Amino acid sequence: MIDELGKNGGLEELTKSNEISDLQNNDVFNSTRKRIKIPIYGSVLTSPNGLVFKNYLGERWEDIELTDDNYFYILIKKDSMIGDAIMPDDLALIKEEHNEDYFGLSAGIVDNEECTIRRIYKKDDSIVLYPSNPTFPPRIFKGQELNRIQIIGKIQQIIRNFKN
Repeated sequence: MIDELGKNGGLEELTKSNEISDLQNNDVFNSTRKRIKIPIYGSVLTSPNGLVFKNYLGERWEDIELTDDNYFYILIKKDSMIGDAIMPDDLALIKEEHNEDYFGLSAGIVDNEECTIRRIYKKDDSIVLYPSNPTFPPRIFKGQELNRIQIIGKIQQIIRNFKN
């Protein structure tokens, strides 16, 4: 019977209709993602009016889930996170979130200095910024010191840039 279907083209038609059905149920076909340009900055600071982006370095295209979220890249300058394989000259993609309840691998700003990448944890009534390089000590903020830190976003990905 299969030989008979193959001779008459029926098997080919059956295969094509299954392929179309598979395509219509495919996540890529029904994707809620879009391709957007994301700016790259050398540094990010805070001001009373929000974030201040400095040293525009260009942009990269990324596929991002369709949301109203704001994304940006910052250029990693120091080796404070080498234990997590985050190196100087890498790019960190940050999803902007001003949520003091988010912790983990995040971007934060202390005393309106440049943005820093750290593992940020809440411990009792304090926030601890943990580097992954043992030459950098953790920074602990508690009480009134908590006003010195602003968490600005969650790290989404790291892109390695190799220099010649």
